[in-house]
Amino acid sequence: MSGLLLKDFYTILRYYKIYMIIVAVALIATVFVASNYSFAAYCAIMASAIPIGIIAVEEKERWNIYSATLPYSAAEIVSAKYVLSSILLGIMAVAASIFELILLASGGEYSVNEHVFLIVELLVEGLIISGVMFPFVFRFGAEKGRLVYFLICVVIIVAAISIGDPGGLIALPSYNTNIFMVSLAGGSAVIFGVSWLLSIQLYKSARA
Repeated sequence: MSGLLLKDFYTILRYYKIYMIIVAVALIATVFVASNYSFAAYCAIMASAIPIGIIAVEEKERWNIYSATLPYSAAEIVSAKYVLSSILLGIMAVAASIFELILLASGGEYSVNEHVFLIVELLVEGLIISGVMFPFVFRFGAEKGRLVYFLICVVIIVAAISIGDPGGLIALPSYNTNIFMVSLAGGSAVIFGVSWLLSIQLYKSARA
């Protein structure tokens, strides 16, 4: 699978450098624009868009046909995209944490709770978007999958704005908030895992 991931990163460097720049700018904005959690949602959306873009390139180059001649199973090909998505989300979370620490070191305002909310929101939104999106993409292709992707993005942005509202989730007592966030993180991880297994089966069917 390492070879598949290496291929994906080469594809990112060749076709999607601008995506990484946009994500970096959005991450910086997330830190310096107070209580604007919609930027965190934007980062998750952009990171989720990169794997779709790679799949679109693969379809254009007939990779799905060529890959059948390589010693990779359908499970490995699908899993590479899920691992890539996880890596991109992890990079975003680390970058957001670094920016938060830089803000603290420069004398800016820092809130542990808001830091945790930001990181959890990034991961949860990314896992849910990828988890819902990938089965459609692997079954119907990147073009049709994009329609589902855009619908999910609209829902995520609306949810992110609601979460970031001072009268919304953050205003709840801390123990309720913590329970909610832990439950949401666990639920998104389950969605991602079930989606992974479902995508493998759908890709096998589409490949047959």
